[in-house]
Amino acid sequence: MGKSKNKTALKVFALIVAVTLLSGSLVFFWYKTQSPINEFLTVGFDENRAYQDEVALLSNGPRMTGSEAGRKGAEYIAAQFRNAGLKNVMIEGFPTTMFEVEKAEAKILITGAFGKVTLDEKEIEHIKDFTVIGYSGSTSGTEKLEIIYIGNGSTSDFQNNDLKGKAALVSNLDTSIFARQCIDAMDGGAKVLILINDVYGGNTTNYAPIYKSCDVSDSNGETVPIVDVYPNFNVVTLMVSKGVGDDITNAVKFKVKRAFIELDINVWRGKRDTLVVTGDIVGVKYPDQFIMIGGHHDTVYNGPGAVDNTCGAVTVVEMARNLANFKVEKTMKFATFGGEEEGLFGSRAWVKAHKEVVEKNLVAYLNLDMPNINVDKLHDNTSSIAVSTNDSIPIFNAIKNFTLESYPKFKKYQTDIVYGKMIGGSDYDPFRRLNKTTSSFWGNGLYGYHTYLDTIDWINPESLSLAGHIYGTYLLYTAQVVR
Repeated sequence: MGKSKNKTALKVFALIVAVTLLSGSLVFFWYKTQSPINEFLTVGFDENRAYQDEVALLSNGPRMTGSEAGRKGAEYIAAQFRNAGLKNVMIEGFPTTMFEVEKAEAKILITGAFGKVTLDEKEIEHIKDFTVIGYSGSTSGTEKLEIIYIGNGSTSDFQNNDLKGKAALVSNLDTSIFARQCIDAMDGGAKVLILINDVYGGNTTNYAPIYKSCDVSDSNGETVPIVDVYPNFNVVTLMVSKGVGDDITNAVKFKVKRAFIELDINVWRGKRDTLVVTGDIVGVKYPDQFIMIGGHHDTVYNGPGAVDNTCGAVTVVEMARNLANFKVEKTMKFATFGGEEEGLFGSRAWVKAHKEVVEKNLVAYLNLDMPNINVDKLHDNTSSIAVSTNDSIPIFNAIKNFTLESYPKFKKYQTDIVYGKMIGGSDYDPFRRLNKTTSSFWGNGLYGYHTYLDTIDWINPESLSLAGHIYGTYLLYTAQVVR
């Protein structure tokens, strides 16, 4: 009799447990399938203050990594983090091979077929007519070299021409094969490699030459400056505008005339610190777990970099000021990186230095790269939020819709939430490589990308607040506000 009662009691207990678990799971399922709209909070964003940050950061000129202007920019951002009340504010430096263009003078000479009679001579202006590719070699004072047109610059084009001590001219710009073309030029004995910008900017910029860096993979598969793998690389590598390139091509393509470049290029190459600025709003319940938002504060050497990416850096700063007013369970970490333009060197070094913490405690990384949307200049109102997992799309769409309802002025912008592999491209890459959830907010760009034309005239502060509101709401939702 006692055993029978025990069995009955156990059956009743098991039934109660089963019902409880089932109802609990149903409640959990119901909670997860409901719209989290009631959990969202609006975030302030002072557009005028962000614009003043933009003015301040641009005042020292291009913030090339390792430069004095770059250091001042990092210190300014750190100061704003401290003033906002962030904790653990620091500037970390990571030694990186960098370069500085100390002298860049050039002229083009067009002669007759035998190279004796000069038919045309024209000085070309550094920055506007030509730029120096990252980690270029130098000349030994002023040198005069014959220019040989080699078409698209395939490996066979380099091999089938006598380039020893000459300048190789390549058309049909393809920045993805810079490194291979630099190596082919070196192997072919060329002293100079000239690339023509026939892709970027169009007639609006007269195809002004852009800046790019020449990186290769080392024995570990890491992206590094070409001189880290080929320390004797000394090919002077330039990009010219389409106008300059067409003048040379028309003269020498069919060997009716000859062309020469007279140039004096001095490029310093060596170790300098790539700076990374970070600051925290520390979580009160789970301080070790963190959501991180960042953007690069460095610019190309040949332009102000108002859109790429001063606007991303100031958006991070203004978000920090506003989010500091909230108490959250998990830590929110704010960051700006140097070295992005040369190969994501700042973010990669930071992630490597903090790998164990990132792997264990990072919830998600959000990136801001050129979030500006200038409808007036581009007649294009689109921006995009790229996400590394499809699971992120519903929550970002819900936050976007919440933002549009809260701030109707943003309805004139189209923001697409799209899945992307997030390989390379910007500072999300090292986080994605550790299989972390990543996202990046992109604006609609500008014609003067990586040129002297990337000025503050392109900045639309209102569009920066769109990025600030969407990402700010996401940060609060993920870090969980203490109510």
